[in-house]
Amino acid sequence: MIETNPGYGAAYIDRGIAYHAKGDSDRAISDFTKAIESNPQDADAYDNRGTAYRGKGEIDRAIADYGRAIQINPKHAGAYYNRAAASLGRGEIEHAIADYSKAIEITPRYAHAYFNRGRACRAKGDDDCAIADFTKAIEITPQDADAYYTCAPRQGGNRLRHCGLHQGDRDQPAERRSLQQPQQRLRGHR
Repeated sequence: MIETNPGYGAAYIDRGIAYHAKGDSDRAISDFTKAIESNPQDADAYDNRGTAYRGKGEIDRAIADYGRAIQINPKHAGAYYNRAAASLGRGEIEHAIADYSKAIEITPRYAHAYFNRGRACRAKGDDDCAIADFTKAIEITPQDADAYYTCAPRQGGNRLRHCGLHQGDRDQPAERRSLQQPQQRLRGHR
């Protein structure tokens, strides 16, 4: 499709997602950029490129692309979530909490946003906030063991354990964690 219609942005996005899945961030970024050139108002193209940049450790560029996706589509919960994860990875806890909160406002049953906002609250030292968010994540997805594990009591009476900031290891459910960087579920065009 790209060869016969190089202006077809959706094909670039889909191919970019495939490159990203193979670990070829540079080619993914190139294709997402071509999709943006084809349609500068495609919020998913910016969000996906931001995720590819984040996978390369180019956090400033990732945050800029997430911001552009949000500017285009203020209801893009995934872009808020991704920007929050990037901010949390940089230790910008208040920014992360604000973006996770916005993602939750847009999509009230966004369990991973509750879970990760809980991690941010924990990093901030607000255990009550963390417990409330982990509890909500459990309510939404009771089959997700991560939230239970995080809230499990441990020796010494502390209600929380393993809530620290570990780059990339708790930004997503366990079944995806071993295969990809945090929040790498890119959005293609259907």
